[in-house]
Amino acid sequence: MLLLKNGTYRLTSRVLKKSVVVSRQLSTMGGGAATGGVTGGATGGTDRPYSSEAAQRLAVDDSAREDRSINIAEAAQTEEFYAGTRQSIDKAMTLPPLVYSNPEISVVERANVWERAWTCVGVTTQIAKHGDTIQRRVGTENIIITRDKKGTLRAFKNVCRHRGAVLVRKDGRYPILSCQYHRWGYSLDGRLVAAPLFTSEEEKDELKDSDMKFDPKDYECAELNEAFQGLGRKEFNKNDFPLIPVRLEVFGHLIFVNIDSSAPPLLEYLGGENKDGGLPEQIKEYLPFMSNTDPKSKDPGLISVRSKTISSKANWKLLVENFMEYYHLPSVHPSLCAVSAVDDHHRTQVAGNHTSFVTRPISKGGTPIDPHVLPHFEGLGPNNNQTAWFHCIFPNVFWFLLPHSVFTVIVSPDYKALETDAGRGVTDAVGMTIEQLDLSVSKEALDDPDAEAKIEEMWRFYFDTNDEDIDICQTVQEGIKAKGYEGGRFSFRFEETIHRFQNIYVDHMIGAPRVVPGDSEMAPGSARGISI
Repeated sequence: MLLLKNGTYRLTSRVLKKSVVVSRQLSTMGGGAATGGVTGGATGGTDRPYSSEAAQRLAVDDSAREDRSINIAEAAQTEEFYAGTRQSIDKAMTLPPLVYSNPEISVVERANVWERAWTCVGVTTQIAKHGDTIQRRVGTENIIITRDKKGTLRAFKNVCRHRGAVLVRKDGRYPILSCQYHRWGYSLDGRLVAAPLFTSEEEKDELKDSDMKFDPKDYECAELNEAFQGLGRKEFNKNDFPLIPVRLEVFGHLIFVNIDSSAPPLLEYLGGENKDGGLPEQIKEYLPFMSNTDPKSKDPGLISVRSKTISSKANWKLLVENFMEYYHLPSVHPSLCAVSAVDDHHRTQVAGNHTSFVTRPISKGGTPIDPHVLPHFEGLGPNNNQTAWFHCIFPNVFWFLLPHSVFTVIVSPDYKALETDAGRGVTDAVGMTIEQLDLSVSKEALDDPDAEAKIEEMWRFYFDTNDEDIDICQTVQEGIKAKGYEGGRFSFRFEETIHRFQNIYVDHMIGAPRVVPGDSEMAPGSARGISI
């Protein structure tokens, strides 16, 4: 891997079998916000080794995609490739169709989006108890997320410091993270605590008597100890070989990780340092109970009642974009319109790497998610008691936040399918996504005598709505491959959120992520200053 003068790395991908320039800017993200919302984005400030004319051709010209002299991965990291999307929304085109189906662009995404943005990996109720552990792929990295005995959530790279074996191969509850290769064992806070033939008898006794409640001898081989006791310990200090930590922060009930050490803190990423307070200010009435998911608490604020992981044959961006627009509601979700009428949707965009709109007032339409179906969260004011919030945090999590429930969807590329397809030389997996679904309600909701039946109906309503979205997005995944299709136009009243999302995506793809400002002025459909 070679560091170039322009601040990028050049590497050879086994998948592409050609040179791919993956932008890895070394300066910190943020600042430099352009005026006028997301239009125009930020410039990377690098002298990119690519023809702007070729990039523009590639974005809109089918024949250019067959031109082997054009490096698609390099083009996808230039402003020129996204020239149509960078226009103001009244003139802009949607993203070039290639970004939803091309494997070379998918490889760039892993480095420039997934390994630089704050990526949601789960909800706190999934990892509620001491030892609960999940594994997730983030870009090219395999990550462990666990909760230690003090209740602290931690993230590490899923690799043993001895010979590089994967530590955790399936989700579960573990008292210690033990490598199946040579039995090196790590505490849940990442310390190396057991290593056969490297651990002295005194250290073993200390560990056995500690509150970790495990015997290091259980992680060693008696035959090896007898034959080689005392050999190989010189110049070895277990403190030098902890698990490799990964940045982890929690917002509400969501767990985020970030591979990029130069990225800003999560709250800044969400607009919390901006004068309008960003997302943290916007949902401040919800955060106290959304953050309280401790099952040991006598008064938990949020309780997970249903969860499921599913797959779809649509690129992750199509699923996210579908969530954040309400142009399709009458045709795809007529039942949802009964409780969330199209005319009652309003943009509420403040600063941060997210999109935001509300339905106010939410209606009594005879659906399982009507506002009166279950008791509301405590502490909500009169406005939030009649409001449904819809946020998408870039790149991969969105929610339906109602006064009585939170339905959360976390998306990620289907990495296993991508790797399988790469080995077979096919490209279908770029259009495959894994979704994690979670439904959580207030503790007061469980006091309702009919709570279980109502929750099951609510879950089925959300699940069916999500299925309708997946079905229509799968048709889009197929349709955008058509020769001659160069992207479409935005409906300002209904699709400003997608324009914002796509420009945040472009910021990352060209190597210039930033904290995006909120709406600079009131516009049709906007309620940016809506009171909570």
